[in-house]
Amino acid sequence: MKKILLMAMLVLGMASCLSPIEENDSMGSILQESELQVDVHSITPGSNKIVLENNTKGVGNYWDYIIGKSTRQNDTILLPFLGKQKITFTAICAGGTVQTTREVDINKIDYPLDSIWNLLAGSDENGKTWVWATGNPTSGYTDGTSCLFGNGGTTDITPAWWQVEANEMNNSWKLLYDEMTFDLNGGAHFTLISRGKDGTEKNEVTKDNFILNVDKKTIKTANGTPFILSQDFAKGEYTIAKLTKDELVLVFTYQNSENYVWMFKRKGYTYPVVH
Repeated sequence: MKKILLMAMLVLGMASCLSPIEENDSMGSILQESELQVDVHSITPGSNKIVLENNTKGVGNYWDYIIGKSTRQNDTILLPFLGKQKITFTAICAGGTVQTTREVDINKIDYPLDSIWNLLAGSDENGKTWVWATGNPTSGYTDGTSCLFGNGGTTDITPAWWQVEANEMNNSWKLLYDEMTFDLNGGAHFTLISRGKDGTEKNEVTKDNFILNVDKKTIKTANGTPFILSQDFAKGEYTIAKLTKDELVLVFTYQNSENYVWMFKRKGYTYPVVH
């Protein structure tokens, strides 16, 4: 899709950039990066609200601002990340395309994006850590034992058929004490810490990035790192079925016939006792 858009804009750029003589004789030469007049800056120092300005005459515009794209000459966007961020500008004209990057340094999220970002990853550089939803009184067996993973029908967002509870997750799968952290410190980062049975084994740390689709409410890791529990059939995007400040439920629909469900809670959160 990106290549199609670039080609379409290239055609339009050629028409707009050529003089009558150039139209007769040649397509013209590509611009040098130093000739691009591009300005990218925070609306106030350190803000996550970013102004994009292309002051280069006679070129098409293509901005890549990490979580989205824009073809406007001038635009204002919001970024969810802290730290130094690179924004790429592509100029499209007679001779082809040329790119340049601009860096902004964000130290405050003073213009919040969709709440899903902060609910998932917190609002500071440390991010937010999620663990299995032990003690959840609204899922699992009738005797009150909570289940953490399992499957059900395509409308189920708690395990309804096969159910894995805490003892099995610890003794058989050795995953009960694992945890995952999402943070926005410099990018969309994901960290998985595996602790083994009883949480006593040497910590194994895996780092990755996560890709969040706010509109579709889907999430995946860039390099396939599992959300604590790896299942060979569950590859690609997971649906965020529930997300509050304390709870996260991920669902993967398998062959359009059943949901597999992962149930997490914020690390340190204890469910209230239900009498």
